[in-house]
This record gives sequence, C-alpha cells and structure tokens, in this order.
Amino acid sequence: MEPGLITWAENFAFYAQETPGVFFFLGVTPKGTDPATAASNHSPYFYADEAAFNTGVEALTTLALSSLSSK
Repeated sequence: MEPGLITWAENFAFYAQETPGVFFFLGVTPKGTDPATAASNHSPYFYADEAAFNTGVEALTTLALSSLSSK
C-alpha cells in the first residue's frame, strides 16, 4: 500500500543540511490491521508489532555499515 503525502512539521531537513542523513518509515502495523484505521503513534491506542523491529535493526545496521565502508 502506498501512503498518501505526509506534511508533518519535521526538523529533520534542517539537520540534514548540516550532515548527511536518511529518514524512513518502518511499518509496524500488526498483520490483519488496516493501516488506514490503525491508531497513530501519538495515540494511547498505538500498538507496534515488535516483529518489525528485526527489519528495522537490519536496515539501520546495513545503512551504517554501508556508510562506513564507503569512506
């Protein structure tokens, strides 16, 4: 599923002007839950499927090692 445009007020762009960076989303909506109706991360009903954390750790580790090996 392709998410719609998101126009949050985010300071990350200012940080990225000073140092290289990356910003991405990790889908943690539990299987069988419609992402369009799932509680947002600022809701007291938010629930993250911890099975997605392995993917997030692997992605960030790969990015970090790739960045270090290219220098």
